[in-house]
Amino acid sequence: MFAGANALVQGAWYVRDLDEALAIWIERGAGPFRVARHMVIDTEYRGQPSQLELSVGWGQFDGMQVECVQQHNDAASAFKDSYPDGPPPGIGGIHHFGMINHDYDKALAGCLSQGFQPATSGNFNGTRFAHVDTREAYGFMTELTEGTEAILTFYRDVEDSARNWDGKDPIRPL
Repeated sequence: MFAGANALVQGAWYVRDLDEALAIWIERGAGPFRVARHMVIDTEYRGQPSQLELSVGWGQFDGMQVECVQQHNDAASAFKDSYPDGPPPGIGGIHHFGMINHDYDKALAGCLSQGFQPATSGNFNGTRFAHVDTREAYGFMTELTEGTEAILTFYRDVEDSARNWDGKDPIRPL
């Protein structure tokens, strides 16, 4: 899709109620979910400083990572761009597909060269990310995530925890 990017590894849903969405995914066989609640993240929204308060759950559903995101504050964001009236109830609405980028700068430059702009971008625990507005071309945002050792380890841990999961402890706080 973009130079410097690998395959899509994650589907992300924007949700009204994180616990309700996770319960639906768990019932469908996804999990277990690593959950962080009420994180405050400094970001840029379309070039302007912003701050998001999010609760997020990451789990595995077969070969794909599932991310569910609930935004708690009224800040402008890529999530609100996609769903200005709020996400649908239940499982929510698809927001982005994500990829790990071993050459983040090259992947972002590839997006920009095609006319795609970051809606939200930032640095989370030392890992750069951007929600690139690809809705007009693909119908969803595309998340670029820098392939740092920390994020690669986290994604492996999410995947590994699902391999032999017995259905117990489906929600695991971070």
